[in-house]
Amino acid sequence: MVLSRAGFGLLPIDLGLPYIVPGSYAPLAAALITQRLTTGHWRIGTLLGAWPRFLAGVAGGATLVIAAFIFLPAVWVFQDGILDLAWAGVAFYPERIAVAAAQAGPVGEEPGWRGFALPRLQAVHQPVTAATILGVLWAAWHLPLFFVSGWAGLPFVIYVLLVVALGFIVNFAFNVSRASIGVAIVTHAIFNASSAIMGACSPAPSLARRCHHRWCWCVRSCSSQQW
Repeated sequence: MVLSRAGFGLLPIDLGLPYIVPGSYAPLAAALITQRLTTGHWRIGTLLGAWPRFLAGVAGGATLVIAAFIFLPAVWVFQDGILDLAWAGVAFYPERIAVAAAQAGPVGEEPGWRGFALPRLQAVHQPVTAATILGVLWAAWHLPLFFVSGWAGLPFVIYVLLVVALGFIVNFAFNVSRASIGVAIVTHAIFNASSAIMGACSPAPSLARRCHHRWCWCVRSCSSQQW
């Protein structure tokens, strides 16, 4: 994609954004191959685990994602009272989460990042250190896409900070669930759905009135960002 016309234009082919999908399964493929070569089997982790832990992980991850990426940003950016936000937009959350979960990002990435890499990092580092290392690696893995037309909506430095912050939340939910890959996938999908929900919850008059606000670019950019 980077070498095609969508990127540097060195190859006379057109590879648009849909071609991100197969590439997003690279962490899963890498984890499976490494696991097979080092242990002789393909099992990289637990998909669901015990249901009480699974539900606790999903609840914890969802609460933190909604607070950090919908509730607080919406109140801050639009500077309206809590009751002034169009909270009816939250009704679209299940649909958006289902769409996000069906896309390649959460399913293709989380078995590698959380299922394989995180437990091994936490075996030799404190959770905060492990989360920071993994978050930077996770962000850097996306770096080639910043050279693809139509993908990046944020400066790379801001993107790194955002991904590292999200990594802390996903890691927390994963650890609460006692290493459920499914919890990491769901939490990632909830985040992917959040920018659209924040847009749906924003009061239209307020958005139109404050589009000169220096942080409005974040709302517009994040709403179309691919993860």
